[in-house]
Amino acid sequence: MRVVCRWILLVGLSVAVGCAPGGVAPGENREPSQEEVARDSGSRNAAGVVAEDYWEAVFFQNSQVGHIHTRRERIEEDGRALWRTVSETRIELLRFGDKSSQESTYESVEQQDGRLVRFATESAHGASPVRSAGAVANGKLTITTTIGDRKSASELNWPADGGGFDAVNKSLLRDPLQPGERRTLKSLVPGLDQPTPATVELVASDWESVSIDGEPRQLLRVDARHQLPGDVTMHVAAWVSDRGEIIKTEPAPGMYTVRSTAEAAQHLSQRAAQADIGRDQFVRLAAPAGDLHRALRAKYRVQLKEGSPARTFPAQRSQQVEATDDPHSAMLTVTPLRPESMTVDRDPTPDNAFRASNPLVQSDDPRVKELAAQAVAGAADDAARAAAIERFAHEFIEEVSFSQAFATATDVLASRRGDCTEHAVLVASLARAAGLPARVAVGLVYTQSNGQAGFAYHMWNELYVDGQWIAYDATLGLGGIGGGHIKLSDSHLAEGTALASFLPVVQVMGRLRIEVVAVDAP
Repeated sequence: MRVVCRWILLVGLSVAVGCAPGGVAPGENREPSQEEVARDSGSRNAAGVVAEDYWEAVFFQNSQVGHIHTRRERIEEDGRALWRTVSETRIELLRFGDKSSQESTYESVEQQDGRLVRFATESAHGASPVRSAGAVANGKLTITTTIGDRKSASELNWPADGGGFDAVNKSLLRDPLQPGERRTLKSLVPGLDQPTPATVELVASDWESVSIDGEPRQLLRVDARHQLPGDVTMHVAAWVSDRGEIIKTEPAPGMYTVRSTAEAAQHLSQRAAQADIGRDQFVRLAAPAGDLHRALRAKYRVQLKEGSPARTFPAQRSQQVEATDDPHSAMLTVTPLRPESMTVDRDPTPDNAFRASNPLVQSDDPRVKELAAQAVAGAADDAARAAAIERFAHEFIEEVSFSQAFATATDVLASRRGDCTEHAVLVASLARAAGLPARVAVGLVYTQSNGQAGFAYHMWNELYVDGQWIAYDATLGLGGIGGGHIKLSDSHLAEGTALASFLPVVQVMGRLRIEVVAVDAP
């Protein structure tokens, strides 16, 4: 069994801060290039924002895996001077040996002072392209999301000073930060189905010597803390010139973007991707741990190089988390719930988001409803229906493939292929169509890859059965889970929330160690 969570979120993170051309940092003494002279002669306005066309190379584990092409221009519209920024991203890498590609385009139109006017996005991470568009009016941001031939609409309260995808770049260009300075602003962050609003806190540290194309540059480190709805936080590190131009970003451990020439960025992107995010992010164990997937209980020691695992891993009925004297270590006990081990206590009744159809979990689709009826035919109660849905999805997906990024339920019906996310989205859709509230869980799962035992990033399901959230994993099809799943987050995958469910993975990727302390055999 080979399973791993999506890398697509890294693309969203990498463009959340963006990048801009390099300027002359303190201590440097060189003649400006012709490009800089031309730019400064007329394209920079009084506020410091510049019209430009630039490229970034995207790296993972020091292998170049893609590029970002950004164009920023001034436009006139209805008598107003506006800024339009368009970023096109292509990422190509391996996931457990399978080639996986992601393409996306983000467009943001803003007023001179940075306030968002409208946006549009398009991404190809499954069989059906995902498009979203929105505009601000009367304090509201109205959003239309289209996946294949299906459309959905939503509306958000929007702050008067809310910016678009380019908000951080423009803020730094207008008023470059100084060491020790802080700034807070509001912006949009790309997502899997539609963007989501974020409050961004920028914290400038100090000037650092950073290697750019093998040459040392003096750049200011700026840490960007993005606060998303649902009390979810993501962090992006950036290195900025004294002109406020972002030269390098690190959206996740092992991944970074750097300003490049068009020729170099495109040439590198044509190389065969060498990075394998599945194998590179595999959390290895010293020795195999036995049959964890049928274990009644499993106890782990988890350690993070940075951060607190006691705060990172959620404590709930099936997963107890105990802090230790070491702030970077915690004891974690997984006691899986099964319908036959129900307790008197009930979990809170799920709200409608866990029951309703949405652009990713298409439970109202006639084909999904038909298959759901087939799956639960003859099942006597909710516990039997949940187990039947897990088994049905396990058998329905005929080909395990890591080449897609994030397919919808109807995509899975058409292809009958995919990996953990395809299984999870299909189960959630079938369960909701059968009347069972459902959500996806994101975390790690015990597995063996190329003879090495360890944990891979993974997605599975939790279904609301008789008053409790019970976990099921259609990639295994065992009628529930044992002690081999370690949870980081969960989500109903309603509009704009899919990306946030993956962000806890970013906090631990490349920083996590797991030790199996004890296993209670069945």
